[in-house]
Amino acid sequence: MRVLIAVTCVIKLAIGGFFIWWGNEMRDTELVGSLDLGAVFIGIMAVGGLLVALAIFGLLVACI
Repeated sequence: MRVLIAVTCVIKLAIGGFFIWWGNEMRDTELVGSLDLGAVFIGIMAVGGLLVALAIFGLLVACI
């Protein structure tokens, strides 16, 4: 069971990291700037941060 929790958390950590990276990259594009969609990508980055925090907490739980 611990291995399953750890693998799931590592996958969640990767997805969260991708959301943070992608949100930051897309926020700096000209199209987003012209359409004023910066807040949407900041929200995507916030969701990514939440996923990373939950994944770290899950890994700690799996270790204990």
